[in-house]
Amino acid sequence: MALETSSSTLHAAPRRSEDTASGLGRSAAGAAFLSWPAIALCLLAYAGGAAVRYFYIFEWNPVYTLLFSDMEGYLGTVKNFLDPSYVESIADTVHPPGTRWLFGVLYGIDPSFNLIMAMQWVLAALYPWVLFGIAWELFGRRAAWAVLVFASLYYPLFDYSCYLLSEAPFGFLMTLSFYALVLSIKSGPGVRIAWGLAGGIVLGASAALKTVSLPAAFCVFLLLIAYERKHRCGLWRPLFAASLGLLLVLAPLAVRATRLSGKPCLVANDAARNVLIGHYGDIGSVIFHDWERNIHHEFGCPAAVQKGYRAKVDVNFGAYDNRAALNEAWRWTRENFWRSLLYSVEHVFDLFYGTLAWPSNCVPGNRAWVILYSYVFLCLVFLPMIVHVCRHWRAMLRLDPAWTGDLMTLAPLGGIVFAAFIALGEPRYRIPFDGFMLLLAVRAFVPPRPEEARALCAPKPAAAPAGDHP
Repeated sequence: MALETSSSTLHAAPRRSEDTASGLGRSAAGAAFLSWPAIALCLLAYAGGAAVRYFYIFEWNPVYTLLFSDMEGYLGTVKNFLDPSYVESIADTVHPPGTRWLFGVLYGIDPSFNLIMAMQWVLAALYPWVLFGIAWELFGRRAAWAVLVFASLYYPLFDYSCYLLSEAPFGFLMTLSFYALVLSIKSGPGVRIAWGLAGGIVLGASAALKTVSLPAAFCVFLLLIAYERKHRCGLWRPLFAASLGLLLVLAPLAVRATRLSGKPCLVANDAARNVLIGHYGDIGSVIFHDWERNIHHEFGCPAAVQKGYRAKVDVNFGAYDNRAALNEAWRWTRENFWRSLLYSVEHVFDLFYGTLAWPSNCVPGNRAWVILYSYVFLCLVFLPMIVHVCRHWRAMLRLDPAWTGDLMTLAPLGGIVFAAFIALGEPRYRIPFDGFMLLLAVRAFVPPRPEEARALCAPKPAAAPAGDHP
């Protein structure tokens, strides 16, 4: 299948001459494009999904009725953020600061929570269009319309929009940064730097909410570097621009975290704590005691509690003491190596199946939907994605231009799997990444047609031998 070899990217295979003027020629209308009635049905499904999101957020689960556990804690940090007399300390590094900043600004403007709920609804309603855009660029138009319908009707994508938690805005921003990177790769020289810079800035904003976006981005960047080294298609500029945008956001975050911690810290002191919680036996939570500062925290994993692990363990160091937490986790792992390895595998498994998404599994009106969509995810998302990857893994690993878009979409999952393996795993951590799995599942249900062939980035044409020149 011949692909165009110009320096612009994400090209379809050449069409007949009558199609080249508008790009929407008649020959493609019956194949690569849906009919107008089908498009109308897709838009109707989206409108229905947006309406359900509105009622879910504003009527059925208003955020002010769900202020318990972590949500109550975040409300406390929001009020601290708005208190001019409050002085931040090392205790404010146990979570990334973006959640309190985002909700703090909105709550400061409107303490009734209506502005927060409006923001959550707007992001939830735009999310399917971000996935639509990614599919349009990487997989073709039929896949784009299919993922728009699937995402509009997929409950987990807006489940967390009714809580004062980071998952909903984080998932949107992380996916949006991926879309900006795709546009940077496909765009011409004039705008690819701008798209790359925007993608890096948005990625940094997502890291301010949850740092797990960083290992996910690392996997994507590593893939694109390997692709560039093989095909030489000019990806260095988009990657440099994205890295610069990310640095512009991470630098002030690191300055803040380092100042509060008194030692180098990138965004927050949370990763080492999760490593300990996930590799310390059959426990429900760990209680951290910093006796010197008189600061005490208790952190656990809802997945562990669902399995019946309710024991609480006390440790005599703060939840922000990364060295002490890693040393204790490593000591336990050395003494219980095989159990620790089993926990790592179990955490990865817990991402995809075995436990229910917290906190909706504790909310009576939502629990049935959580159970139903755990099976929908398994049967219509996860398993089709696995089948699709298994069918085409050779082409993906060869970095075939027509299949590297699939591998690029799969790459962020490597970050969340790695994080779960070394720390903790549960559906709550996976759901912000479900959009990538929806894209790959749609690829299994809507295989590409020849006229929809897309290359991640068209390789530059090889120079002709000297003897071939006139």
